[in-house]
Amino acid sequence: MNLGKVQEYLYLYLKRDKNGLGEALLSILLDGKPHTIPKIYKKLNAVGFSISPKATFALMGYAFPSTPSLNFNGKCSYSINPTYIPTVKVLLEKL
Repeated sequence: MNLGKVQEYLYLYLKRDKNGLGEALLSILLDGKPHTIPKIYKKLNAVGFSISPKATFALMGYAFPSTPSLNFNGKCSYSINPTYIPTVKVLLEKL
């Protein structure tokens, strides 16, 4: 997928993000390392979001098809495709 299309998908995803959860999620995944749902859940709660493990799973289920920059790794972990990390950083800085 070309970079412009990925930017468009990310922009639309973040535009629908009313409470900042999507932005926080992408910020957590920006390190490029794989994160499991429990890790993401703990990190989201640590930054002030009161979200349940089930809601975290639902958030990932919504974010994954909406943002082609996300990778699902075989062991139930998610990461941002390293190719798209600079694009995600620039987009998050603009918010």
